[in-house]
Amino acid sequence: MASNKISPNKHNLVQDTKLTSGKKLYFDGGGDTYITYPGTDSLGIMVGADYLLTLSEYGTDGNEALFKTSCATFTRQEASFHAINCIVDFRHSNKYRLEMTDDITNVHLYLPKGSGNFLLVCTTDGDHDVTNWKVYGYDEIAATTTDVLWAGGSVPAFTSGGVDIVSFYWDAVEQQCYGVASLAFATP
Repeated sequence: MASNKISPNKHNLVQDTKLTSGKKLYFDGGGDTYITYPGTDSLGIMVGADYLLTLSEYGTDGNEALFKTSCATFTRQEASFHAINCIVDFRHSNKYRLEMTDDITNVHLYLPKGSGNFLLVCTTDGDHDVTNWKVYGYDEIAATTTDVLWAGGSVPAFTSGGVDIVSFYWDAVEQQCYGVASLAFATP
C-alpha cells in the first residue's frame, strides 16, 4: 500500500488511498468490521464478522448489489394528513403510512431520481377517498405523465374504516408512476 501523507490536523488524507486485492480497510481497529476488495471490480462489506454486501461491476453483463447475509429495509415515514394537498415524499423512504381522517383532493407523490418500488399504507376512520394522485420527479417538477396510472384505469376506492396498501412502481426514465391498491387488510 502506498504511504499516505497526513495533513497537519492529522484527520484528512491529502492523497488517494490504494487497497491491494485481498486487503481490508478496517473501521474497528482491526477487528471484524471492514471493507474488502475480494476480486476484480468488486467491493465487499463485512460488519461484525457478517458478510453483508458485495458490489460488483460485470461490464456489459451488468452490475450487482448482492445482499449476502442481510436484507434491505427502510424506515417507515409518516405522511401528514391534509384534506386538500397531502404530500408523500418517497425521496426520503420507500415506505410511508397515511392516516386518512377525511377525503383528500390531491395526494402529491414526490419520487426519487432513480426508478423503484414504493408502498403507502393507508388507514381510514370512515369512508374516505382520494380524488387525484399527482406525480413529481426528484426535482419537484411534474412528471411527464402527471397522474398515477392505475391498474384497470380507475382510481381505487378505499376501505371504509380499514387498512389498504397502495403499491407504486416509478419509472424514472419514462416519468410515469403505476399504482395498484390492495384493499381491506384485516384479521380473518
